[in-house]
Amino acid sequence: MAAGYTPARDDKNADGTPKTPFTGHIVNEGTIKVTGEHSIGMFATEEHSTLINKGDIIFISKQYDRNLS
Repeated sequence: MAAGYTPARDDKNADGTPKTPFTGHIVNEGTIKVTGEHSIGMFATEEHSTLINKGDIIFISKQYDRNLS
């Protein structure tokens, strides 16, 4: 789950203007399973973006298996 957008420095619109960053807001009220090596649970970018976890984020890995609620 992700909120907000931060464009790369060279990221341009079709007309050549720089892309605009924006904020976001997400709320998890269920279960997020993080299973892959490069997986994320919840992520927010840009100032004033918010994320709220009211549910469960379960990390499943070869190295460990634990539930952070």
